[in-house]
Amino acid sequence: MGDFNSHIALAVEKAKAAKDEYLKRRFSAMADLAYKACEQAVQAELARIGTSGIHYREHSEVRAWVRTHYPREIADRFEDLYRIYVDMGYSGRMPIGTPERAMNHLNAILSFLGRRLNVNFNLE
Repeated sequence: MGDFNSHIALAVEKAKAAKDEYLKRRFSAMADLAYKACEQAVQAELARIGTSGIHYREHSEVRAWVRTHYPREIADRFEDLYRIYVDMGYSGRMPIGTPERAMNHLNAILSFLGRRLNVNFNLE
């Protein structure tokens, strides 16, 4: 597991790249980067609090931790963002409004984690 600052830097890089891909209408890449940006932000919190040497390597492990440690609204957004990542990245499905929903989730999750971790993700 990386340290807190490394995970934050990766979260910022991936979130900015997700925004760029969204603007370029490359939505599969956007979904992948948006989900992984949020996952890196969660990993930052795990690095900060320490997890007895556990590294959450699998998406399912991170999602399970989010469900048990974050408010339901954030956990639901995280889960929906994961479904978007899978649908757009692996099956190519993209119902109307999905890219916008993914970006809304990204912004809401990073806003929540920014307050929780006292970090400015500075995505502008």
